[in-house]
Amino acid sequence: IQTQKELKKDFVILYEPAFLYKDLFVRVDLLVKNKDLIMIHEVKAKSYNSLKDSFFNAKRDGFISKWKPYLYDIAFQKYVVTNSLNDLKIHSYLVLTDKSAICTVDGLNQKFPISRNNDNRIEVNVQKLSDDDLLQNLLISVSVDDEINFIYENTIFEDTGLNFYDQINFLSDMYKKDEKIAPQIGAKCSKCEFKTDLNTELRSGFHECWKEKLNFNDNDFLKPLVLELWNYREKDNLISNGKYFLENITDDDFKNLESNSQKLTQQQRQYLQVKKVKENDDSVYFDKESLKNEIASWTFPLHCIDFETMANAIPFNKGLHPYENVAFQFSHHIIY
Repeated sequence: IQTQKELKKDFVILYEPAFLYKDLFVRVDLLVKNKDLIMIHEVKAKSYNSLKDSFFNAKRDGFISKWKPYLYDIAFQKYVVTNSLNDLKIHSYLVLTDKSAICTVDGLNQKFPISRNNDNRIEVNVQKLSDDDLLQNLLISVSVDDEINFIYENTIFEDTGLNFYDQINFLSDMYKKDEKIAPQIGAKCSKCEFKTDLNTELRSGFHECWKEKLNFNDNDFLKPLVLELWNYREKDNLISNGKYFLENITDDDFKNLESNSQKLTQQQRQYLQVKKVKENDDSVYFDKESLKNEIASWTFPLHCIDFETMANAIPFNKGLHPYENVAFQFSHHIIY
């Protein structure tokens, strides 16, 4: 109600205004209204070089993977806001830290001290800023209307085969009915955020999915899964072919096991891992000769140098870029 009231004004800036369309609800980080034009801004603590970066990949047939979550986030927001305010023009932006910008003053970082209040919540207590402090904008609002239109027109979700709009309706409907969406297992499961030890009372989303999809029991997880195979790029193929355990992998799943190199190749290293599982061999493999040859190529004394660095969004010093690495300590050890 408060958002609707404020939007009756010709000019207004709103922080976290709320929009509801059917069963879809969003809060926009920052909204600027100028008569019949609405500009929504999604603020992210991510860096972007305004001189050379792009959200699209080199072929422009998709997005660079690290930007996908942010683009789909604001695409959904624009969808809800547009349908809530169908008589207004909606433009969308990602607000990011501009890595090409150069700080023009010293000590800018210290004008944004962070502390915790009595409720243990984090607060940023902005100090008085001068005109010089604000001379260079370290943030940039990047228009993403083209990217959002690409999402609307080209997106097909792999797990459902649905386009962007149908996917929203599907997810909304499942949420309304409080029904669990059938899991789609794959190599991605190795990065599951919801994995706990089976011996605890906590629920483990990882184990629930694999049990539901494959009828696994707790004992099945005692055997090494294909997810554990080091640096193997074809795990999805293994899983789709019903090979869930390392013991299921055969020689045919490896290419170019033969090599003239004295060192283990990546394929041989992977094969060795599978072989040890099949033979129930938990001994350590140590390539002593290769290590001897490597050490023999070294020229002494050896210099071991380690730097400690920090990369602040807001620079400490004049002349630095946002998130630029600053070395504040180093150690130098010499082995004769």
